[in-house]
Amino acid sequence: MNPVETTRPGAAVLEKPYRLAMCRPEEAENVALAVEALAPAEMLSPAEREAASKLKTPKRLRDWAAGRLAAKRLLGWRLQQAGLYLKPGDISVLNDEGGAPYAELPNGAVIGSGTLSLTHCAGWGAAAVCEPWALVGVDLETVAPRAASFLELMAHDSEWAPWMTSDPVEQTRLWTLKEAVSKLLRTGLSVGFHDIRLVLHGEERTLELHGAALERWRALGAPPIHFDSRPEEDRILTVAYAAGARSDR
Repeated sequence: MNPVETTRPGAAVLEKPYRLAMCRPEEAENVALAVEALAPAEMLSPAEREAASKLKTPKRLRDWAAGRLAAKRLLGWRLQQAGLYLKPGDISVLNDEGGAPYAELPNGAVIGSGTLSLTHCAGWGAAAVCEPWALVGVDLETVAPRAASFLELMAHDSEWAPWMTSDPVEQTRLWTLKEAVSKLLRTGLSVGFHDIRLVLHGEERTLELHGAALERWRALGAPPIHFDSRPEEDRILTVAYAAGARSDR
């Protein structure tokens, strides 16, 4: 086994190295409508407007905008702490070749290195920004029954219990835990669902990493990974974070 967790999902940790922000669907809708009408969208940078113009469906555009707006809210706060006051349109939230988000400032400075994570679901957006010496991953999913074929693909036998078959909240929570860890590690599609396991012990879970996920964790200095997971109306929001990890971006 390769257990790496130091706090169970949902357990309290006094000093958390990240901040979280949400974006409501109506906020993203306003930005998306401006993009669709080819009108100026003051919240977006030129690079973001170009990226938005390539999105093929209204839903994809709105989800994309929701994640960006949540991120800009956090980044604006973080930059103000350093005495730098920028408009949202001065900050470009983009994705690297592996899909991981990063922010580019007008002076060419980049905020990334695993310190920024985005997610979106059903029109909502969420973002987490952590301190430069930490890593973070965030995921948001709607609570809904999942198809048996998806559950079999998503959950390893060690993560499953018969009662979960009729518990869409726990199914969704498990999915968000896995996705949040994947984003923290920035492994993208290079790892499968079973490389990241939240092994069930009674009502508690212990994180185990395998394969490429384990290799990536070790390359980052094998930092302890912590979790915050909570319901948000009909959604589950999960943050995975690791304090004291070194960055290799």
